[in-house]
Amino acid sequence: MDARTLRYFVGIADSGSFSRAAERLHVAQPGLSLQMRKLEAELGVSLFGRSSKGVVLTEEGERLLGHARTILGQLQAAREDLRAGAAEPIGAVVLGMPQSLAASLVVPLVREVLSRWPRIALRVVDVNTGYIPEWLRTGHLDLGLVFRAEPGQGVEFRELLREELVLVGPPDHAAERTEITLSEVSRLPLLLPSRRHSLRELSEAYARRHAVELSVIAEVDSMPQLRDLAITGVGYTILSYASVRTEIDGGRLCGLRIVDPVLLRSCYLSRSSSSPRTRPVETLERAIRQTAVALAEAGQWPGGLIP
Repeated sequence: MDARTLRYFVGIADSGSFSRAAERLHVAQPGLSLQMRKLEAELGVSLFGRSSKGVVLTEEGERLLGHARTILGQLQAAREDLRAGAAEPIGAVVLGMPQSLAASLVVPLVREVLSRWPRIALRVVDVNTGYIPEWLRTGHLDLGLVFRAEPGQGVEFRELLREELVLVGPPDHAAERTEITLSEVSRLPLLLPSRRHSLRELSEAYARRHAVELSVIAEVDSMPQLRDLAITGVGYTILSYASVRTEIDGGRLCGLRIVDPVLLRSCYLSRSSSSPRTRPVETLERAIRQTAVALAEAGQWPGGLIP
């Protein structure tokens, strides 16, 4: 078991086929198959099973995949970290975040990285926050932004900001108002994500603590569709101000600040506790914090900054 064999193994797992992996890795398929048979013999387990669509990993194969991604990631990180010397950070960083955060954060963050650290190859992945911890553990992501901290199991969480949630409705709803109480919100027809979604959990928790019950007329897990439904007047929803700021400023939506109580949602910067702390990753962490501070101070991301 060496780096080349692990790279072949990950290639097959990602491709779901020996033939596709051989083409992608630029090796002959018989040689690739031989390497995997040797690896299985060395480990004493079966790593692959057959399916109608190609090959699938066995339980042991899934376990090896996590180790393989970590090992290969550490090798690549060491190579990139040392190759740059003391000059500037060089290497790839994969950042995962949900659409509600990407709406405000991606443009200024990417602009900053391209301007100051052009040799960092940044890739931003749109992903539901529920998948981010697992993707960090398996090496698919280097950093992630989530709304729920689940300490342990190989992932670290640092609170970045507590963002404010607002009631979102059609543009003609507000008249001269800028605020609405949670009690008033509970009497409106609401469109919210399903109960497994962190935004729904948080909204319901605030409602229970203040002895009101939200009137949910439909459950929609897509943030863009929630915005569209509110624009057309089907109902109201609760979203972060940052995710709908463009539509509110453009007059397509009305946003009312919820008070009594103010609804705040924590945003956490997360990473794998076993991944090496390379210069590109640490540089991007600092850039994310600096960008969040700038957006919050400019009023584009209302909430409370965490020291």
